[in-house]
Amino acid sequence: MLNCEKTQLSQLLKKLDLFTVSDVKHVEGMYDAVIRLNSHSFDEIKKIIAEKIGTMDDVQTCITLHGAQSFNDIKRL
Repeated sequence: MLNCEKTQLSQLLKKLDLFTVSDVKHVEGMYDAVIRLNSHSFDEIKKIIAEKIGTMDDVQTCITLHGAQSFNDIKRL
């Protein structure tokens, strides 16, 4: 989830399409957009967020939510 200048949201969403983004949704409320990244590893997702999305001039703040795919994934955490 991320925050950006409201006037920059449409441009930001277009830029995000260039990365490994599987879904981007504009939302109302505390955050301006929710982004879904899919990857083979969480380390790769962290790298994309830190080096590409988090450094974009239009992004003011972002927060990462890591979703478990199954109950077995939760037990391993």
